[in-house]
Amino acid sequence: MSGSRARSAASATSAMPAQCGFTLIECMIALTLGMLVIAAATALLVTAQQTYSVIDDNARIDEAGATALAALGASIRQAAYADHGGLTAPLQPPFNALFGFDNTASNAQNDPFGPPSSSLPKPVNGSDVLVTRFMATDSTGKPDRTMQNCAGTALKKRPAGDGDGVYGWSVFYIKRSEAGHEPELFCKYVDDKGAFRADAIAHGVEAMQFLYGIDRNGDGLPETFLQAAAIEDSDWKKVTAVSIALSIRGAASSSPWSPSSAASQAAAGIRHLFGAAYSAQHAAGDPGVSLDLAGFKPDERNRPRRIVRGIVMLRNGGGLRRGG
Repeated sequence: MSGSRARSAASATSAMPAQCGFTLIECMIALTLGMLVIAAATALLVTAQQTYSVIDDNARIDEAGATALAALGASIRQAAYADHGGLTAPLQPPFNALFGFDNTASNAQNDPFGPPSSSLPKPVNGSDVLVTRFMATDSTGKPDRTMQNCAGTALKKRPAGDGDGVYGWSVFYIKRSEAGHEPELFCKYVDDKGAFRADAIAHGVEAMQFLYGIDRNGDGLPETFLQAAAIEDSDWKKVTAVSIALSIRGAASSSPWSPSSAASQAAAGIRHLFGAAYSAQHAAGDPGVSLDLAGFKPDERNRPRRIVRGIVMLRNGGGLRRGG
């Protein structure tokens, strides 16, 4: 009896076909689960890349702002410096040792004190130009290696024995780069051959504005801050402080710009470099103190940007003068 049951079970088992592979339903379930895992991984990768891009862009903005303020502050503080340690009074510069121009373009070749050139491009977003001069030699006429221009270099040989020769230059202006047309902060200076040169020192600086603090009562502190065009020629020697405002932007748009997008409309607002109150009173006569992003190119509107401000006191304010 038991033998017949065993034979019956064996024959039944041998008659059942062996299972090979997966059924169609199992394959579809596996494919669906795999696609979900790949989609989740892709979304995580895209999010990580976007987060990294935002962090990197903000870090670049911070770095550009710190670099620009440091370079401007150093040049403003040493403006009008002269070595009074000799037996005779130092030569005076033939022009103001600190001077500014509103809504002005510049390049590496043009004379900072010359008339505007028709070959220059339009100013970038109404940006200003700042000119500073400092004595680059000691009282004996030898090059002073401790006095450096905005490019971080010192005079290497003795210049001509006149006020213009012994004084170095540090000129700041905004210009678009040759490649990519991105705005940059440029530093212009005089090399050892007496020719102007310019180097980009901060990328993404799209606007630069200055206000000059005037000390009218002689106590060393400014009573009022004015734009360059509002300062009388005789008052430049009374400048004791410079207020700086920079607009710095990142390299990539945070999101595609669309006229109907609420985020795009919010981003395309007005940025006030010296605050809304100053813009309300002076924007008409001081171009560039407010930036209307609605007039920017679509790929520039939604970029991350930041307003950076600072006030620098002059150390050598009493030395400012304008010669004939």
